[in-house]
Amino acid sequence: MAIDDILMVGGVKTLRGVTEEALSQNINLLCFHLNLYKDGNQFPPAWEALGHVLDGLIIYQPWPSKDLFNAFRKRFPSLPMINAVRLYEGCPGLTPDSYQGMTDLLEHLVGFHGYKKIAFVTGPEGNWAADERYRSYVDVLTKHGLLIDDNLVTPHLGWDTAREAIAYLMDRRQLKPGSGFEAVIGANDSLAMGVLEEFRIRGVQVPGDVAVVGFDNDSRTFFSNPPLTTAGYDMGKQAAKTMLAMLEGKKVPDRTFVPAIPVIRRSCGCQSAEVMRASGWKEEPRDKKTDRQSKKVFAGKNIREDRSRILAEISASLEDKNAKTANVLTWIGQLLDAFVINLDAGDKPPTFLLALEKVLYLSRIDGGDFSVWQGVVSAMRRQLLRLLDGEILSRAESLWQQSRVLIEDMGRREQIRQASLAEQRAQVLREIEMSLLTTFSVAGLMALLAKNLPRLGIESCYLALYEGKTRSRLALAFSKSQAAASDNRFFETLKLLPDGTLPETRFTYIVEPLNFQERQLGFALFGMGPQEGTIYDGLRGTLSSALQGALLLEQIQEHAGQLDSVVERTLMTSEEIQRAITETTSQAQIVSRSAQVSMDVSRNGQEAIANTVAGMDTIRRQVENIAKSILALSERTKQIEEIVTAVEEVVSLSDVLAINASIQAARAGDRGLGFAVVAREMRTLAEQSRNATANISTILKEIKDAAANAVLVTEEGSKGAVKGISLAGRAGETIHDLSSTIEESARVALQISASTQQQANAIDQLVKAVQSIKEANSQTSTTFKAAGL
Repeated sequence: MAIDDILMVGGVKTLRGVTEEALSQNINLLCFHLNLYKDGNQFPPAWEALGHVLDGLIIYQPWPSKDLFNAFRKRFPSLPMINAVRLYEGCPGLTPDSYQGMTDLLEHLVGFHGYKKIAFVTGPEGNWAADERYRSYVDVLTKHGLLIDDNLVTPHLGWDTAREAIAYLMDRRQLKPGSGFEAVIGANDSLAMGVLEEFRIRGVQVPGDVAVVGFDNDSRTFFSNPPLTTAGYDMGKQAAKTMLAMLEGKKVPDRTFVPAIPVIRRSCGCQSAEVMRASGWKEEPRDKKTDRQSKKVFAGKNIREDRSRILAEISASLEDKNAKTANVLTWIGQLLDAFVINLDAGDKPPTFLLALEKVLYLSRIDGGDFSVWQGVVSAMRRQLLRLLDGEILSRAESLWQQSRVLIEDMGRREQIRQASLAEQRAQVLREIEMSLLTTFSVAGLMALLAKNLPRLGIESCYLALYEGKTRSRLALAFSKSQAAASDNRFFETLKLLPDGTLPETRFTYIVEPLNFQERQLGFALFGMGPQEGTIYDGLRGTLSSALQGALLLEQIQEHAGQLDSVVERTLMTSEEIQRAITETTSQAQIVSRSAQVSMDVSRNGQEAIANTVAGMDTIRRQVENIAKSILALSERTKQIEEIVTAVEEVVSLSDVLAINASIQAARAGDRGLGFAVVAREMRTLAEQSRNATANISTILKEIKDAAANAVLVTEEGSKGAVKGISLAGRAGETIHDLSSTIEESARVALQISASTQQQANAIDQLVKAVQSIKEANSQTSTTFKAAGL
């Protein structure tokens, strides 16, 4: 069985019905407590076992859509399934006949009581059962010609919002019980019970001022004040019977509507059915002559001969059709026989009362309802009254009255016993939960469960933890015949448990998922003990939290060991770093001092370059002045050349004149001898002048060439000086940049020196911190060991 809720009445009753039928048919039952449509995206690994370990599956889930249901079916295409609560094509389904059950209740309210103003408290929007019950409400009122008043219908509400529903009717719409509405129908018993409580708080009398009716026959309705009129059905037994028929190869209907039978109690204005059936007395015809009742003669033989018919009549009168088990029918026969014996033998011994006490005891063990036996006594009285008279009738009435008191007394004591047991189980559950939450190891949790689960009536348990997506580890296994063990066997999760683990005798287990928020931890199989869903759900929640803590603590302990190793290595590494940083600090200080020297050298280099640039500039100016002087000398040489040219012309003329003078002297003879001498001297002078001018010209040419070369050299020198100045300037800029870089490097070196010193201090602190961590981790491990963790 896959059931979404084992806390609400529908799920609890269905689980109980399936369990009882499985027990009576000697069938093993695994009840998987899971919400399939909500957990569809995070389907726990263990739930894959549905398709591997089961012969058939009964699903009790309020599917919100057919698509989600079909998606689930596709997971296990070969697994026979029956879907309860909803009806879908292609899958045998069961559902309570909500429409007909509500119709019968409404016919009772309208036809029997004559109520015309009936309010309807709706359930959650989209709930199929609530919608069917409302559809019946509309149809019955329409059938009887009653107005469908929207003011009498509450908006869609949750199952626990009865207080808001009554506030909606009485406060917002100002409707008064009795005049504004005569009866209130809740879409289920939870709503109806809430309506009763809200009316009690507001001082509204039920059924004096207004009638209240529910649906589902929740076990609480029998003890409500007043007892609640409702409709009951047994989905679980019918679902189990249908599944067993499928597995036997029988054809089963696609749709099965489980009858919902009205259970009439005080809240609608009626007396309970048991009280009504308890009457049974009919006035006997009187003898006209004597005006006395006809004399009856009791004969036990007649009752024995009519035994089969009487038993059939008693059995047919039982309101709860599910009470007609083989045991109940056998016990009814035993009671009838004991009653006849008691009438024959007189008041002593009290054979009938002793037999009834035994039957009530056996019925309690069988899980029966004591109220059934009130009906049996009433039916027996109706069948036997016509056969009794006089003293025998008085004796019978006395036995019936005593039997009612005995049933009431044992019923009350059973209620007290059940309440006491429930409180004891609740107390034990609280103690177990507290112990679980204060146990911090998986082994300790397993030991605690093995010791305390039997106190809750849970005689066996298997618990597995997930080890990846497909494997699990059996952490706990115990049963009546098997001592608690944690053999840590690994197995495929889809097998649910290791092969051969489940008992060979018949069993019923509640399979609970164990998860903490989104983390899937594992799952547990609790042997069915008390049929109280709160026990298994409470264990699931607390155990999940405790397991999460224990697993985290194990991880912490594991990490603590790893941390100790890491801390040791870190400490060694830190010490090595400490030594390296100390050496680095020393080197950084040397670099810092060298950087300071480099800064001084760069500053001196900048000054030398500046002086060089200034000297080169002076040379450039001097070279330019020399070039100017040489140019001026060149100009003077040109002037000398002009003079020499003029002299050469004079020499040439002098030579000509000397030749003319010689000619004239020769013509003059002796008189011209003196003039010849002059002419000769003139020619000699001219020749000397010519030679001198030639020498001067040569010298001037040499001076001119030298001057030209000097000009070229001075120009080259001037250009070189300019270039030298430029290069010296660029060198100065480079040295300036280099100086900036050296200064920056020096600053960085100084910072490195300071930083390495800080790192050295930090490493010292780190080493101390790591040593502290090591000591703290050691203390933590010691604390864990001292605490037994």
